[in-house]
Amino acid sequence: MSNAILRSAEALDAEALANITQQFEAYLGKTLTFEVSVDPNLIGGFVALIGGKLFDLSVAAQLAQLKTTLQSES
Repeated sequence: MSNAILRSAEALDAEALANITQQFEAYLGKTLTFEVSVDPNLIGGFVALIGGKLFDLSVAAQLAQLKTTLQSES
């Protein structure tokens, strides 16, 4: 079992947390226990830190990537 950190833009209900946990467990092939916190700065989505790997699925990260792409094209 691995401990992991999950920050979400808003509070997750039990079903959403279970779904996220199951998806990561299937992808990584190990059992996870998340320490969950809320970070409204993410705007939407979540960020997971698992075994030193960062999975940033937040709206804030997507907007930052879009900004970088648009700036490089101008």
